[in-house]
Amino acid sequence: MKIDPRGGRLRLAEAHCQRGSALQRAKKLDSAIADYERAMELGAPSDGCDCQPESPLAWLYLEKGQYDKSWEVVHRAQSSSRWITPELLDHINRTCGSAVDYLVKQAGVREETLERLRKDLLE
Repeated sequence: MKIDPRGGRLRLAEAHCQRGSALQRAKKLDSAIADYERAMELGAPSDGCDCQPESPLAWLYLEKGQYDKSWEVVHRAQSSSRWITPELLDHINRTCGSAVDYLVKQAGVREETLERLRKDLLE
């Protein structure tokens, strides 16, 4: 029987994710964020029965008003085919704008350029 070398990393990721969840319930948000981030770095399992850090991490960043970081988590999750709760996506869109706005900001487009483009599109 061959042992999967990823097993240790996955167990450690799961432990960080579970601790992040406990810290979130205890309202220790910065510590919870650190654990969820570490779980993602280690490659948290994608089994639906396991803790998945992406959605709770994105919610925490929203709670702290760190909208860009929340979008970053969502995009990292989506690019690796991880599930994000639809309620979270809806809330992010209502709270801090659409994915298009996020991507435009990440691309470094200046506000004046955006206003000119909006004006051109509406004419």
